[in-house]
Amino acid sequence: TTATSASTGTIMHLMRNGDGTTIGDFLVTSSTDTATRQRLEGYLAWKRGLQSSLPSGHPYRTKKPIYQEWTPADSAFLVDWYDSADASTVILSGSDVTSWSSRTGTGNTMTSGATKPTYSNGKIVFNNAAQLTKSSIATGTLTQGNFAIYAVAAHNFGATAYIFNVTDGSAGPGAALRGVTPDDLYVYCDPTTFTAHLVNSGTYIPGADMIFGMISSGSGANTLAGSYNGNITTATGSTTRFTGTNYIVNRSASAAIDSVAEIIILNSSDVALCRKVEGYLAWKRGLASNLPSDHPY
Repeated sequence: TTATSASTGTIMHLMRNGDGTTIGDFLVTSSTDTATRQRLEGYLAWKRGLQSSLPSGHPYRTKKPIYQEWTPADSAFLVDWYDSADASTVILSGSDVTSWSSRTGTGNTMTSGATKPTYSNGKIVFNNAAQLTKSSIATGTLTQGNFAIYAVAAHNFGATAYIFNVTDGSAGPGAALRGVTPDDLYVYCDPTTFTAHLVNSGTYIPGADMIFGMISSGSGANTLAGSYNGNITTATGSTTRFTGTNYIVNRSASAAIDSVAEIIILNSSDVALCRKVEGYLAWKRGLASNLPSDHPY
């Protein structure tokens, strides 16, 4: 039933008259669309066992509203998303991985060389010289000074190894996530030099999945940050703008990379979005307990 009101009230009263009414739930929403209202009605009805009281034509009289969890695909800033759990994106020859395609449909498919990684337990396993690369990605794929890269990988930290790079074809690392012996994480954003930016040093578990990330929020000092299991730390040094044209997994062709399960590339440095990605990866990969205690997810 539609009611009319001229109120712009700033004070909310519950049981103002004190008539003994009991309240189980009280929801306030800024949305006025019918679909949202019906979802709320359905939620309350099924929660309180009142679904039979809903009108016969109500969409949730006979079924519960479905809650859809957030995924990276819900972000307008998603560039590429490589997910080894999606077997349809991993092309095999026997157990050897010949290519790994992005779930976003950009066509940025990474392929293996003569030495190929293998596919085991839903992850891509790297053996010494095995790499996955994609050259000639579209210029401007990354918004310079405003992007983030995340990877779920297992690194044994027995040696220095690059987990994932976006390079411009020069000798430098480009935008890179790099594990360094014995247990340090470095991030880079240098097109031609190897200036190391230490992000975090801690106790890592060799061979265990971890969430690695880098966030570039500009081109000056203190605009580069790294994330290890949701711990975001501003890196020493600064972001250098460059035009990334190549993706490389395991650039150093090192046995230190045990496996890579997921890579997410965003054209945004928004911390709230990065936190969502960290939470999504953590819960999906069974790593939620590794997030810091003050992490929103």
